[in-house]
Amino acid sequence: MIIESKRFVGGHEIKPGARIPQPTNLQHSPLQLFAVCDEVNPDRWHAEITVLGKTVLETEQYDTDFQAARAAEQRLVDKLTLLLAE
Repeated sequence: MIIESKRFVGGHEIKPGARIPQPTNLQHSPLQLFAVCDEVNPDRWHAEITVLGKTVLETEQYDTDFQAARAAEQRLVDKLTLLLAE
């Protein structure tokens, strides 16, 4: 008999397809940052940034929700810097 315990991040169960809202250092806006659980045991996560509900950026997979979220945040800052530098 195999017994598995449930795990949670920020009150959300960790399971494939789980979308965990992540805090962002950016100002509050219609922009949202999500860490999305792709796999468990071992955990694999990617992050998505949405603007007005539309996904505008998605990362590759990472080992933790935090790593994925920070990577998405950095990619957004990099893209905005390039865009606004012109």
